[in-house]
Amino acid sequence: MIAAFEFQKRDERTTRKDHELGAVVAASLIGEEGALVAKALCRKLMVATKSHHISGHDYNDLVKGLLKVQPFVTLDEMFSGDPESQRASVWFFNDLLRFHKDVLAVLEDETVISWCDRDPSVRYPLAASVALLFKRPKDGAPHEWTPLAKQLLEKAPEPRLVLTEIVNRLRPSSWSGSLASKLEGRLKLLDSLRGAGNPALEEPLEAAKKSLRARIDAERRSEQEEDRERNNRFE
Repeated sequence: MIAAFEFQKRDERTTRKDHELGAVVAASLIGEEGALVAKALCRKLMVATKSHHISGHDYNDLVKGLLKVQPFVTLDEMFSGDPESQRASVWFFNDLLRFHKDVLAVLEDETVISWCDRDPSVRYPLAASVALLFKRPKDGAPHEWTPLAKQLLEKAPEPRLVLTEIVNRLRPSSWSGSLASKLEGRLKLLDSLRGAGNPALEEPLEAAKKSLRARIDAERRSEQEEDRERNNRFE
């Protein structure tokens, strides 16, 4: 039954289907036969996403179920193919994160690192592009790096590539209030990274901080100009 599942355009039943499918997948797709079905589901999921029939966040429970029961098979299938296919998968996982659905949280950090070690030059940067890299330890607290973010940087054979992905992920995709203030928080994160103990990262890290400071200054000037124009309209 699961193998025959086809993804349809989102409707009022999609959330319920996702929840039910995720539970069934996590409970039943074990062993080699389960791996074959998991592969097929991953392929169908990505085809449906690329055709815009569904969005990544429509099926977060399904992806969690797949990762729980067949983590390596799921990651292999989701990030197989050419660079264009890999970019589509990165977009898929980032779409889930934009809706605060961190599906990779069902995996132990060691599982992610083990998957990366099977093709390290490719997979460490890929993991850095989709994993949750920083979060608030509690509401209102400043962001902190996750342990996985530091491990990806420390263990990667080409840490500069991982750092590039980390820096790219610091740019907020949405925000409220002052973007300059938001970016200042991101700068504090970079300051706390300290090259992860790797002298080879000191130069690119300083360059990233310099670039971010310049953007903060530009955003701050833009915000101040907008405030002046707004105040002048009401005088």
